[in-house]
Amino acid sequence: VSDFNGRILTQKSVITEGDPKEFLLSLAREIRKLVSTQYPRARVEAVGVSVPGLVDRAAGTVIVSPNLGWRAVPVRTLMEEKLELPVYVENDANAAAFAELWYGPLDEVSARTLLSVLVVEGLGTGLIINGELHVGTSIGLGGFGHMTMDPKGSTCSCGRRGCWETFASNRATVERYNAARPKNAVRTVSELISLAGQGDSIALETLQTTARYLGDGISSLVHGLSPEVVIIGGEI
Repeated sequence: VSDFNGRILTQKSVITEGDPKEFLLSLAREIRKLVSTQYPRARVEAVGVSVPGLVDRAAGTVIVSPNLGWRAVPVRTLMEEKLELPVYVENDANAAAFAELWYGPLDEVSARTLLSVLVVEGLGTGLIINGELHVGTSIGLGGFGHMTMDPKGSTCSCGRRGCWETFASNRATVERYNAARPKNAVRTVSELISLAGQGDSIALETLQTTARYLGDGISSLVHGLSPEVVIIGGEI
């Protein structure tokens, strides 16, 4: 729950898993319960849903989300029915770009061209051009996480090989470390960062490798797009 100044009032984390319809209906029930018990006198204007993947904004539908395994999920329809509130659906990297433009430091807020790189389970980008989000077609991502870095690389969740995501995402980083240290496997980038801080040389090297891959991709985008500001978001 947040106000219109971008201040987070309440937050809760749950794992996105199981059948998407059942998950979203359960999530809607959680939201209704939270609002009715903690903010009974407040007027909630709307609910925003950010999802990694290809989104049809007009319909409020997730067309496909490779990392979630979702396909043709009518997010808006399912949640509005339960919440009786307007629901807006957006790609997660685009939502992150909007957040930086609206609520970031002054040098970001004043920028007219901004590139946001969101490093999470996958890797997405949001691009602001002349103060407006670039989305391409009505269902376009406008993202670069699936540009090919190595055509002989490993298979990506999108089905192609060697995408930027397969080198620089959280998943790629964790898998890189676990391949080198199978007896000391980690589950999250936060664990890896903690190990690096404790002097684990392999953990540090793994993070540095990810940083180089991020740098490679970002430098290519900077050459082509010339943004005023580049923001990297995520645990890393």
